[in-house]
Amino acid sequence: MRFQSGKEKWVGVLLWGASLVCYVLAVTIFFTNLNLIVQILLAVVFAVFGIITHSAVIGTVYIIDRGNLRIKSGILIRKTIPLSRIVKVRPVVSWEASAALSHKRLRIYDHTGYWDVSPERADEFIRQLKEAAPYIHLDSDIRS
Repeated sequence: MRFQSGKEKWVGVLLWGASLVCYVLAVTIFFTNLNLIVQILLAVVFAVFGIITHSAVIGTVYIIDRGNLRIKSGILIRKTIPLSRIVKVRPVVSWEASAALSHKRLRIYDHTGYWDVSPERADEFIRQLKEAAPYIHLDSDIRS
C-alpha cells in the first residue's frame, strides 16, 4: 500500500517557493554578463537544486509491500526496511532532517536506528503496518 507524506502547509509553500526560485535563477543567469561557461555551470547548479527540492515535495512516499517498508523522498532518499527488522513505532514531534514533511511523525525503529515518516493517513498506515507485521510493538500513544 502506498502512502503520501503529510505536509505542513508552510513547508509545502517553502519547498515549492525554493524550487521556483532555483528555476528562475537558472534561467535569469543567462541575462548576466558572466562568461558563458560560468552561466551554464550556475544554471545547472540552480536547476539541480530546484529538481532536488521539487522532487522531495511531490515525491515523498511510504510503501508497505512484499515484507518491506520502502521510504522514498525525492531523488535523494531511498530506504528499504524489512518489516522483520522493525522493532517499534511511536509518535514523535520533531523537525529533525528526515523523509517527513510534517513535524508530527511516526518514528520507525529497527535494529540499527530509526527513520521518521509522516503519512497523510497515519491510522491507516499503522493498521497496514501492523497487519503486515503483527509482531511490531506500537507505543501506547498510538491507536491501533
